[in-house]
Amino acid sequence: MTTELQRQELWEQLKTVPSVEALGIVGPMGAAGVRTGGESGWTLRFWFEAWRVAGGDLQTSHLAINRKVSHDELQSFRASITPFAVLSVRVRIAAENASSESQALLEEILGADNTDTELRGIAAQLQQPVKHTDAVFGILLLDRRVGWHRGTTEWKGRKVELNVPVNRDTRLEEGLGTAHELRTNQNLWDQKMAECAVHQLLTLRNEVWAGQDPRMDANEFRQRLQIESITAHSDGRFRFWYDGGELFLGHQILVEGSLRTGPTEASIHG
Repeated sequence: MTTELQRQELWEQLKTVPSVEALGIVGPMGAAGVRTGGESGWTLRFWFEAWRVAGGDLQTSHLAINRKVSHDELQSFRASITPFAVLSVRVRIAAENASSESQALLEEILGADNTDTELRGIAAQLQQPVKHTDAVFGILLLDRRVGWHRGTTEWKGRKVELNVPVNRDTRLEEGLGTAHELRTNQNLWDQKMAECAVHQLLTLRNEVWAGQDPRMDANEFRQRLQIESITAHSDGRFRFWYDGGELFLGHQILVEGSLRTGPTEASIHG
């Protein structure tokens, strides 16, 4: 993880490198604004999936692009940086830095540029659906915005959403291994999830959230839990999302843990 000191050093490094014109494919999430504690302004951030310095060789590793902006500037930039667009920019690039990928300081957006046939072809390919067929879960589709494969599974007679996150350091098959273990022993895992939610949230519901409603026992609390989705990670971690059935005035319940430790934390969200 990049520390605040490393971020400051990166900004100073980017100011010293030459300005160049570059062309690249905007990532599937487009542009975002980030503001950390203590900062009064915003940082515009987006990345190129594939790119090249004008006239140079194609680069297929990510180029993270940043710029300090006001809130109004952030909204203007975000409108012109759309997912999968081939965009021409003027930037200062630091290929070697304290982070794990090439970083750039944005100076100017020059506009959309469809003259590079190689980048255009890659952009078109990136927008094609990516399907994975699993013997148990059927077809899972890649959601490039978040880097997750999404599908469905049966859980205690209920169809729920299944999410398997992947990135450059993990493999889909490993996440599916976690999902297979959960489904194969779903009676045991379902009981463990419910026990964790009851243990950590029942008292909170009865003493803080009940209002004028009567107190409920563990069995009634457990019966109100309706599973909605499962997220299975490659390292054995999992997250189970539940509809609380008005237990917490419409808020969702999250139970998370791992195959090794079992469920360890239950919380309310939304």
